[in-house]
Amino acid sequence: MLGIVSAPGAGLDAGLVGLLMARRWGATGRQTILIDAGTAGGALARRLGSAMQSEYLPAERGLPSLIAAREPLTLKLMADHCYSLDGAAGLRWVLFAPDHPDGAKYAVRWLSQRASELMAIDRERSIVISCSLPDDEDDLLPLLKVMPRLVLLAPARTREDAEALQLWCERRGLLDDSHSGTAPQRAFVVIVGPTVLEDDEIEGIAKLPVAGHLPEIDDKKLLQMSRRRRDRASTREFDQVFELCLTMGA
Repeated sequence: MLGIVSAPGAGLDAGLVGLLMARRWGATGRQTILIDAGTAGGALARRLGSAMQSEYLPAERGLPSLIAAREPLTLKLMADHCYSLDGAAGLRWVLFAPDHPDGAKYAVRWLSQRASELMAIDRERSIVISCSLPDDEDDLLPLLKVMPRLVLLAPARTREDAEALQLWCERRGLLDDSHSGTAPQRAFVVIVGPTVLEDDEIEGIAKLPVAGHLPEIDDKKLLQMSRRRRDRASTREFDQVFELCLTMGA
């Protein structure tokens, strides 16, 4: 199970990066479930629906309908409440967040309470959980702290940025050396945008291994990249990071 989290100022949306990762893994035959754990409410479903000229209704198939089922969380139950992005092939499933922020926050807490069930499902089908984590957001923390693997998308243009990232993670208990007893087994940072620092400098300051670098790309282009197989030049940097994610934490 892998978490993808956009830190403040990251310049990349974690949900859209998760869509790209699901497409990349699907190309290798790996079955995935992308869980939209964003607490802003329904943004990913709306963006993807607009881009694909389709409609995704979380209340009918998504976290709201899954929770309303009031059944034990299993892969079979999730299959009934996910959208398949590649039709009958069924390699990429998406479980969208509720439309309203209050419902989205409740859904995150609900997921946090079912971490053991999610881990069991992950052994059958790879789970990617994506979310953005604003400075004032705490509802996501219990879920993030039980993630065995965590990738943070964050800027590190200067030393001050790297120091801010270290403090931001430390306050939330997301560092391996936090001694909280609940930190992820492995946490990595993917640097978004330009930086004047070398990777070893960032690692020394932020206390996080650098898993790679990604460019800042607007949401519209990310959506296009998540839907199309061509334009390899645009996805090469993402593919390099995703290759690492295939084996990280093993």
